[in-house]
Amino acid sequence: MKKLQILAVAFVALTTHIALAQEVSDKTLYLHGFRSPSIGLEYRSGSVGVHAGLYTTILGKGEKSTEFVKVGATGYWKGFLGPRFESFGGVSYVRGQNREYRKKDGLFIEQGFVYDLGKNFEFRLGTGILLAKGFRAKVNPTVGFSYRFKM
Repeated sequence: MKKLQILAVAFVALTTHIALAQEVSDKTLYLHGFRSPSIGLEYRSGSVGVHAGLYTTILGKGEKSTEFVKVGATGYWKGFLGPRFESFGGVSYVRGQNREYRKKDGLFIEQGFVYDLGKNFEFRLGTGILLAKGFRAKVNPTVGFSYRFKM
């Protein structure tokens, strides 16, 4: 677990460095309606965002949904796929709300892309890894739909 924590800190440092190197100064509030980064809110200033909400996922074949409270930070940078794309990377603290993760703390590392659908709507696609003491690491696809409010 110690190596994973060091890896997570290095990932956050690299993502934050890349995101802060971008020259963006707008402030935006996002309403996320699906899992990436969570069902909740994100406040973004420039290339760095902080979010809080509920993260639901199915961790195994045939299992029911497992829910987490999720709070974290995400760095964004212009993607190399075109002007309507952004890349993102983030790290979050998660706290299990049900099933075998109830009252268990964990770390969630996520990386992916955001596509601007127009009219303030965005689509997110990424991959995340859930790390929690006493559990095997779980890799999940992360999909999200968002609406943004410029401030």
